[in-house]
Amino acid sequence: MTRRRAHRLHRRPMRSPRPVRRAASRKSPPVGCRNSPRPARSRGSSPSDGVTQRRGAGDHHTRYEKSATALVALARTLRRSPDVGGAAAFVELYDQVADLPADAFTRVWSTDPGAYLWVHRAFDLTAACVGGAPPTRTVSAYVRARGVATLPDALATHLDDFKGLALATHLAAGRDCRLAAPWTVELPWAIPGTAQSVDGAGPASIFGLVDGALEIGTADRHLMLAIAGDSADTMDANGAALPRIRTCPVVARGGCEIRLQPHAFHLPGIDDVEAVLAADLGYQAAHRQDVEDALAAVERFHPESFAEMRESLHVVALKPLLAGGFTNLTHSDLPGAFIAGVVANRWELADTFIHEMAHSRLFALENGGTFFDEAARDPVADERYYSPWRDDPRPLRGVLHGVYVYVPVCVFWQR
Repeated sequence: MTRRRAHRLHRRPMRSPRPVRRAASRKSPPVGCRNSPRPARSRGSSPSDGVTQRRGAGDHHTRYEKSATALVALARTLRRSPDVGGAAAFVELYDQVADLPADAFTRVWSTDPGAYLWVHRAFDLTAACVGGAPPTRTVSAYVRARGVATLPDALATHLDDFKGLALATHLAAGRDCRLAAPWTVELPWAIPGTAQSVDGAGPASIFGLVDGALEIGTADRHLMLAIAGDSADTMDANGAALPRIRTCPVVARGGCEIRLQPHAFHLPGIDDVEAVLAADLGYQAAHRQDVEDALAAVERFHPESFAEMRESLHVVALKPLLAGGFTNLTHSDLPGAFIAGVVANRWELADTFIHEMAHSRLFALENGGTFFDEAARDPVADERYYSPWRDDPRPLRGVLHGVYVYVPVCVFWQR
């Protein structure tokens, strides 16, 4: 079994010629539940007010409320720490977001998985840089992933990424947003909370949002990309494609609306995205009907999961089943999103959606407090427990996730 320190992933051995669909999960912050064949508002309120208005989905929305509250606490802490790199610019932009209507913030914050990830990383980095907390393994891995030398450098770089969320919130509010300094982003970039992406490759500079268009600079061009519709393919002087706006397919059924958006997983510190990005928007469109058929099966035979998807599932990225060496993946810090390997069978794909949604639900429950005495035994690293899904011993948390997610799957098949 291959193990990674930053993202601990579950692998299930292939016991038969049939493709293996998934495996039990394990969780440590952060964790990816990955399944693979075993290789040989108004001023005076806060952004959190908007999220609080969307109560009703239990633990999933509790996570969003907690993350919005963490954003408010982050701004308060950094307002008192102006000497921290990037703090002053972040606080200034945060105040602009706080002036926007609360529903604009909610539309972005509660439907974009990257927003939750961003605030978690920012909170942990600030705790280490300002509060003096020892960096966790997750923080150390993130510093390495950003390619910077120190924790303060990582925090400054990470705070700068708030510009993406601020731009998206201004877009949702129908307001312009001029950035004091350009934001450098690696393309492709999914515009948070929308079906649109800036497609391309490599770094680009974003200067702001004006009249519904992004002002973008490349090495030799300055572009205004209207977000309302897909832009035409254009080339630079060397024949390379310039950035353009692309709209991902959206599947809508019974109030459930899911963006098939692989670009949403192109985030700093997230591994295993190459196979997902390779399954471009054309691939997503080609399998849109498969997702619609799978959702119809879930709605009919497991309405409990469908109701949860309607409220909490916003982004799915499809890929060829075994591409990247794994089949499906749910990341603990990307709520409301997962990666699914395509199978040409609506029942099997419905099974996958129910399974991955259950992982997300259990992650939300675990977010309220650990189920294990981690001081006594590491429930992730200690692999000594029998699991019916593996030939080798598994960690206790992995066994818990396996049992938990297979219960609704079994109910689906029994019905």
